[in-house]
Amino acid sequence: MADLLMTASSGLRAFQQALNVTGHNIANVNTEGYNRQRVEISAGTPQLSAGGYVGSGSRTTSINRVYQDYLSNQLNNSYTAQSKYNNINVYSTQLNGTLGNPENGVSAGMQSVFSAWNTMANDPTNSTSPRFLLDSQSLLAMQVENYDSLRNDLHDQVNGQLSSSAIQVNRILNELVSLNQSLGSLNQRSELPANDLLDKRDMLVKSLNQYMDTKVFQNNDGTIDLYSSDGKVPLITDNRAIPIYTKESPLKKFDPISGAPIKSQQLELWIQMPGTGRETVISSNIKGGEIGGALAFRKDQLM
Repeated sequence: MADLLMTASSGLRAFQQALNVTGHNIANVNTEGYNRQRVEISAGTPQLSAGGYVGSGSRTTSINRVYQDYLSNQLNNSYTAQSKYNNINVYSTQLNGTLGNPENGVSAGMQSVFSAWNTMANDPTNSTSPRFLLDSQSLLAMQVENYDSLRNDLHDQVNGQLSSSAIQVNRILNELVSLNQSLGSLNQRSELPANDLLDKRDMLVKSLNQYMDTKVFQNNDGTIDLYSSDGKVPLITDNRAIPIYTKESPLKKFDPISGAPIKSQQLELWIQMPGTGRETVISSNIKGGEIGGALAFRKDQLM
């Protein structure tokens, strides 16, 4: 009778745990980044009796996340690409307003000048043609000045975004290191995986991909190392965050008149390589996220 009660109580305990996990899943159905959890139940260790081995009920062996690394990586890749192109679009829309606007853009001003020259060529005796040509050229000059002023403003906007994004990246890296320490400590004590902490870590990695493209390496102790997507720039290694920062471009520019070098107004992203402490420009290693979008816009459209 005692064995029967123990067998029944083991099943009740196992399914009580299953109900607790089900309730946790329902409570977090709208929680961003939450992964559904599932209880794994297995048969208890059978007991030897006079008639052979007799089952001893069931027990909970683990609580697992319903999670796929591949899908998570695909989501992060899509997210960082979306952030990149959304940022490019924001900058490009401003720039195209002064170039391709059919009413007051530079292209409209050039068309007006060409039309004035054509009119004067076809009717050189018309007294209004020279005045129309001068007016259209003055308007074009003003439109070009507006375009040049906007380019300078956009350079400042890109520099400002690079600086602010570097601060956000470093904040997320420090949070990830803190979670790494917690998860590594749990693993050393051979405790069950802290699924909610793993969800939080995945959300932080996703948030980081809003700013730059990354690649995650899983370690045996439950922690992660984090690099740029090309694997060349360490962001978290040996559970230590490598901060990024902005500084002027190392490329020198020269005044065309004096030939003397002038200070670059263009900011680049840098890190100090772990081990050597050598400062290294990493802008070319960042291809995605808002940082990648700002750098791509500056290189392809603003230069």
